[in-house]
Amino acid sequence: MKIKVLFIVTSYWAYGELSIAMQFAKRIGEYEPVFLAPLNMQQIIVRSGYAFFPLYIHQHKVNSVILSSILNDKDFKLIILSDILNFLYCEKSYGLTMTNLSGFQGKIGGFDLYLISEISRKMDTYGFQNKKVSYEDLNIDFTILSSPILPIGCGSDSSNSFARRSNP
Repeated sequence: MKIKVLFIVTSYWAYGELSIAMQFAKRIGEYEPVFLAPLNMQQIIVRSGYAFFPLYIHQHKVNSVILSSILNDKDFKLIILSDILNFLYCEKSYGLTMTNLSGFQGKIGGFDLYLISEISRKMDTYGFQNKKVSYEDLNIDFTILSSPILPIGCGSDSSNSFARRSNP
């Protein structure tokens, strides 16, 4: 049985996040990608051959139960947030926070499209001012710096950041 990786996509309108996650999922052959994403993305994910669990807008308790049931599956060893910053702001829409992930025994990481460790208090894609963010406070085990617009060499000072700059 393959080890499962849960990709959590929390933006119902930003298909770029989904695209980045799906491109990454395509390259992790020894793992089984599974997606927890907004319901409107189901067709794209399922058509691509991935397992899908829905997130329902403004159905906080339902989403919490869905995530909890996924995390009870011991075959999941990794969670990848697509992306970290949007997950921090999904509480209003989906009712999920880092607390929902606190009981997970595997590694938690995510795509950092903005280098949030260095741009604290700048605007995110939802238009909110970002609070001071540190990976340590979030209990993030690793970051994947997937954006080609991030500065060359970013992430190189940390053994838990991985930059991918070349196109497939």
